[in-house]
Amino acid sequence: MSVVSWLRYSLFLVALSAARPDSAADRAVRAATEGLRRSGTGRTTDDQSGQLRGLQLSPDDRVWDAVAAVSERYRGRNSVILANFVGAALVTAQIIAVGFPWEGGGHFGRDVVIFGSAGAVYLIAATVTVDYLGRRRANQILTWVRERREPTTHEQSSTLFLPVAVAGEIFGRWLFGALLAATVEGALGYPLLYALRVGLVIVLAGLTSAALSFLLLERSGRPVLQLIFACEDQPVVMFGLRWRLMLAWVLSGAVPIVLLGTAPIGLTASQRAGLPVSLMVIAAAGVVAGLAVTFALTRSLVESVNDLQIAQRMVRQGDLTVRVPVDDIGEVGLLKAGFNDMVYGLRERQQLYDLFGRHVGTEVARVALAGSARLGGRRCQASVLFVDVIGSTTLAQCLPPESLVALLNEVFAAVVRCIGKEDGWVNKFEGDAALCVFGPPAENIGHSTAVLRAARALRVELMALARRYPGLDVAIGVSSGVVVAGNIGAEDRYEYTVIGDPVNEAARLTEQAKTVPERVLAAHGTIVDAADEAQWWQPYEVMKLRGRSDPTNTFIPVLCAASSFRVYSDTPRAK
Repeated sequence: MSVVSWLRYSLFLVALSAARPDSAADRAVRAATEGLRRSGTGRTTDDQSGQLRGLQLSPDDRVWDAVAAVSERYRGRNSVILANFVGAALVTAQIIAVGFPWEGGGHFGRDVVIFGSAGAVYLIAATVTVDYLGRRRANQILTWVRERREPTTHEQSSTLFLPVAVAGEIFGRWLFGALLAATVEGALGYPLLYALRVGLVIVLAGLTSAALSFLLLERSGRPVLQLIFACEDQPVVMFGLRWRLMLAWVLSGAVPIVLLGTAPIGLTASQRAGLPVSLMVIAAAGVVAGLAVTFALTRSLVESVNDLQIAQRMVRQGDLTVRVPVDDIGEVGLLKAGFNDMVYGLRERQQLYDLFGRHVGTEVARVALAGSARLGGRRCQASVLFVDVIGSTTLAQCLPPESLVALLNEVFAAVVRCIGKEDGWVNKFEGDAALCVFGPPAENIGHSTAVLRAARALRVELMALARRYPGLDVAIGVSSGVVVAGNIGAEDRYEYTVIGDPVNEAARLTEQAKTVPERVLAAHGTIVDAADEAQWWQPYEVMKLRGRSDPTNTFIPVLCAASSFRVYSDTPRAK
């Protein structure tokens, strides 16, 4: 009996450890599903329209060849043969170890030949039958693989149910074989209890074979399952944790208990003498085998949890390209798919934030995505920097449109770079001009200092750019004060901007800066609010700005007074 128990679970675990998908094919299919689910859930982006669409399977023949190779293993021939071989070995070993219920007997050899021949014939016939039926079912189910297309909902469910169906057919054949074997034993004249014991042994072996075939098929077909779960419509749970735990209990608990309970059945008096030792060995073997089987059945669960933990850590660190392979037909698979959906949503939100931020500024995008976007605004202190390209009409006449656009893009790139370094943002581009804001929507109390630093840095960058484009000339105006910052427009179309006197003043200062050799003018109010930056600015003139009744005290950067900064002609240029 002890030999039987050890042999049973040793064969089971050896076969289970061999149930590994082919690494080369798996890697190819995994690469395929990475391409199929670049967005994390099987949704890909149309390069033409940018619209989300459903699953589009790769036209790469190498990918489909790999899928076909895996699907061939998923059809079940090797799994069925191996599972039935393990079952036959278990039955043979247990019948030999149990012994016959009487000693000797002239018909011993005849019975062995009859029973062994009948068992071998039935085993071969049952294996061939299950293999034929399983492959026919698989050929029908896996039509989508041959046709290289997305599976339908019915094909998804059928593909996921294939291991369960094959395991059920195997157990059914073993159950019928148990009835047939008990009948043959009875016909040969053996005691009824012994015949029942033989039938029970065959049923338990069939249960082990069915469970083993399920595990073999599931593990070998995981790359195919990845394609199933790559579809936009997620399939339902086919074999969840509840059934897996019950299967683990049956194999690791119920089977050893039944063996212990039926050990004395059909034994002679002489055979019962060594029964206590056999029971102890069976119990020990059951404990060890139970731990091993439970470990084998929970290994995939632990691996999945580890994958999720690693992926979660990567997402927490900001990596939104992570994707967990979905290769389980139970709740764990749906959990993985849900995690991928979540990451896809986060990635989509991040892409929206990046795209939105490029249009309106990252700070405004953050406020809008936080749900604070509504019509109206609030009074606040702000600083405004206005930039305008001088002589853009002349440039448009002298340069091709493409060259003019490239020139403006370089100018605005310098604007965005200098403004961003000082925590400002570009509110809008208006042709050859740009309106930049410091302060709102965040509460930046040092916005006056920041805008003056940005103006000086921008002037230096634009002068360097002018050495590459001799016809380039840019004016800068800076002002600070009270504005209303908020969303202006209608309920279905609005934009975030700032409105107030500082905006108008900055625009008028930019007009006057076109006549100033330094090309930069700042209002007195901005200098007053920026004590740390004031040392780099000097008074220029008191100007009467267009549209304003009061005169404005203006300032220019100190360095701009140096002759080295006068890279342009002192003759003012009109726009």
